Amino acid sequence: MVESSWSMYFDGAAHRDGAGAGVVFYTPEADILPYSFTLTRRCSNNVAEYQALILDLETAIDMKQLHLRVYGDSKLVVNQLLGVYDVKKPELIPYYKYARQLMGYLSNVTIEHIPRNFNQQADSLARVASMITLPSHRNQISICQN
Repeated sequence: MVESSWSMYFDGAAHRDGAGAGVVFYTPEADILPYSFTLTRRCSNNVAEYQALILDLETAIDMKQLHLRVYGDSKLVVNQLLGVYDVKKPELIPYYKYARQLMGYLSNVTIEHIPRNFNQQADSLARVASMITLPSHRNQISICQN
């Protein structure tokens, strides 16, 4: 039996007041599974993009969806993972390595850069999540501790 691939769109958003991640899964049956995450630490847009991708990959692995087509509008992140660009910024290296490790757990994963206007749902989820300030005592998810 051949398993059908799920599609996943990711986006991260960061500004001086917060950061967020948006992920949207599309199943072969045309179901839409949207997720948004408020990131608890200030970070760059590129770090937020990597965190969104990592949350997506972890979620896919947890759901046992090992066939995945990944789409993101971050040219830098996608091209680093495709090996087109080198990872030059030291703060991105742990995220890159962890994303590559997670991709290795999937049977079949592809990643592709798409224009921002084709990623509007994930972008909207990330922007809304970036505006939510969580109290420091709430449960926090650590992504790729340095």
